[in-house]
Amino acid sequence: MPYSVMAVDDEASVRLLIRLLIDTDERFTLFGTAHDGGQALDRVEVRCPDVIVCDIRMPGMNGLEALPHLRAACPEAIIVIYSADPAAVTALRLGADLVFDKSVDVRDVLEAVAEMCRTKN
Repeated sequence: MPYSVMAVDDEASVRLLIRLLIDTDERFTLFGTAHDGGQALDRVEVRCPDVIVCDIRMPGMNGLEALPHLRAACPEAIIVIYSADPAAVTALRLGADLVFDKSVDVRDVLEAVAEMCRTKN
């Protein structure tokens, strides 16, 4: 069964890239996308994805503000911070499972996520 992934980023191009990669990878299915932390929290009110890939710098509720709420709402989800913000390292203390700089290819991020999903189950 594929792992469901939600992409949270204010950049439409990043959300589209993640969507395209997920659409071509049988290990994943797209749960949905959100343009900021507040919209991400709205999306998980009813059901949680297996994986949340989230930026930090976003208008409205940023990724660091949303992280503890996402963790509380989806305690079993793997939360990945994918951001160029230097504050990303603090995300581990706030409940993130993995942190990647945006200089890392998103395909490598998905490989790490797939491995974490396999070892978690």
